[in-house]
Amino acid sequence: MDQKLRSNYDNAELEEIVQIALLCTMYRSCHRPKISEIVKMMEGGDGFVKKWEAMKNIEEPYPDWSSEFVCI
Repeated sequence: MDQKLRSNYDNAELEEIVQIALLCTMYRSCHRPKISEIVKMMEGGDGFVKKWEAMKNIEEPYPDWSSEFVCI
């Protein structure tokens, strides 16, 4: 956390931004949100909750170059 903020931030907003960031780091590119989806999530669209709930249950494989992990 930026020390300049001290305690001048909204915990719920911080948690949401961290969750959006985690969605952007999904191993498989087809599981990551599009930039347009990220913008909508950050603007407070209700799509964030649905996307987070769907994605947090996906099991990510260990990095492997086999075709089994290619997004189709």
